[in-house]
Amino acid sequence: MLHGTVPMRILPRALLAVSLLAALLFSTVARADPGVIVNEASITRSFGPPSNISGYKNTWINFNDCVNDLVLTFPLVETGLPAASSRLQAWVGGTDDCADKAKRGDGALPVCWPAYNGDLPQTQNPNIQLHVRDILSQLGQSTKSTTFTPGTADLCTNNSLPAGETKYTLYFLWLNGSDNTAIGTPAKVALSVDLNGPTPPGSVSAGIGDTALIVNWAASGDTTVQSYTVYCDPPAAGNPAPDATPTTTTTDAGFTLVCVDGGFSDGGFDDSGDALPGSPLDGGCTEVPNSSTTTPPSSKCPSKILIPSGGTQTKDEAGTTQTVGAKQTFIDSAYACGSAGSATSTGTTVKNLVNGTFYTIAVAGTDNFGNVGPLSDPDCKTPQLVVDFWSEYRAAGGLAGGGFCNVDGVGAPASAAPLLVFGGWAVVSMIRRRRKKK
Repeated sequence: MLHGTVPMRILPRALLAVSLLAALLFSTVARADPGVIVNEASITRSFGPPSNISGYKNTWINFNDCVNDLVLTFPLVETGLPAASSRLQAWVGGTDDCADKAKRGDGALPVCWPAYNGDLPQTQNPNIQLHVRDILSQLGQSTKSTTFTPGTADLCTNNSLPAGETKYTLYFLWLNGSDNTAIGTPAKVALSVDLNGPTPPGSVSAGIGDTALIVNWAASGDTTVQSYTVYCDPPAAGNPAPDATPTTTTTDAGFTLVCVDGGFSDGGFDDSGDALPGSPLDGGCTEVPNSSTTTPPSSKCPSKILIPSGGTQTKDEAGTTQTVGAKQTFIDSAYACGSAGSATSTGTTVKNLVNGTFYTIAVAGTDNFGNVGPLSDPDCKTPQLVVDFWSEYRAAGGLAGGGFCNVDGVGAPASAAPLLVFGGWAVVSMIRRRRKKK
């Protein structure tokens, strides 16, 4: 009897223990708060960040990202089983905690705003795609709306947006279906936003060279400038413009670059009393029409791409112009034709241009976020092969020259004016020699 009674006592206890363990496990699963996490290293972009900006992260958002409406893909990982009535949503806020439903407008003015229209897909471990303009749709608005507002291109050029880098947080939240209370642990993604490029440089000018233009400017003084970019319309050789963006240019073949010497230094006399030729002095160059029927372009700089950015222009005591409040615009990188990699740079030489082509030149500053700021007021010039009369005369065996030189495009005739001046110089030399003999 004793042998048969032992199992009868142990069995109920064993069943009770198993039941309690099962109940505990079931209770733990049932009470598990749903949550979601995001591995920021796995976030991808629909196009890459600027290659020349060190330390750039996928969660940085700049002007170029906004203009081209970058799409960010967030791989979510679920950490719990939400109830059937739960909803997954994306919200954006600054320093405020968007997990607090009061920050999302429940009983108070909202300071967070939705980044997606409605509920996100609830498939297991979804890849959520959000447009940058939608994420930033209510940026700069004093009062946020709990209703989703799609972002537009106007957002990108809104001058009332904060200047410099601003931190925001993107939340992926599981919400209770009955009262919108956040459930479990939300995923948080840190965003760094800067849509404002540096102020443009002033006093931009282009000097003429052979298949090149020598571009100079006055540094803007903006402390966010990391470098300057020079743009050309039409683009430099080997860098064609996008088909979708037609360019308007004017060929300036009807003009000749004329350089006037600033006179000659006194060469003195040799031991025999013969006059020595002086050295020519540079007096500057200008473009003049080849004939009376040739007229300049209807506009000094006719480009429809590199247009002035507006704003208020001021001039300091040194005559340097500065532009404030200019409008930032997107310029396709195909038009970039030169750069200067320093905040204090004031010039560079643009090469690979075509002689005889009328180029519009403008300069913009770039900051450490890769933002290209508003364009400077443009200048326009025509690269030409520069050969002055003095060089041609020497190459032909001459020993002296006059006080004027004509710099022509390839194949253009030299002016007769230098010969006249040379003749005058020869007469003066003869008179000096006669006086010396007397």
